[in-house]
Amino acid sequence: MKKDAFFMTVVLILSLSMVLGMIMGAQYLTQFVLDFKYERPSSSLLIAMNSMIALIILVPISLVFEPIIKHFFEKPKLPLFLLHTLEFIMFLLYMKWSIEHYNLAKFGSFSPELIFCIFTYIFLFGLHIWGKVVEKEDKKEQIRCQ
Repeated sequence: MKKDAFFMTVVLILSLSMVLGMIMGAQYLTQFVLDFKYERPSSSLLIAMNSMIALIILVPISLVFEPIIKHFFEKPKLPLFLLHTLEFIMFLLYMKWSIEHYNLAKFGSFSPELIFCIFTYIFLFGLHIWGKVVEKEDKKEQIRCQ
């Protein structure tokens, strides 16, 4: 039992570090396209960690409202889209606050900052969608193996 807990902890830490590395890589690529500069060498890591914190803050909203929407609406695509739009707005506000509050990056204007946050959110949302696809495939595999 102790080995399983240790193994799970190691896998969790490695997974989170891989996601942080992918976010930092995506931010590095956006630096070529957008006009901004990091204020200190650790800013890229701190922005990646802040985006992960923002998603952790948004998880309870999704966990509460997605089942409610799927239960009460026959065609839940529009309400789910509105929920994801609300989550993006909250993500954008948190990222804007954290970048300014911790003085992590300097943007020329608001539009590069908005594009940067949109790109970061799309990247993280893509990871979320990819996770759901993997989960569905795992369930199919479990059913097939039984």
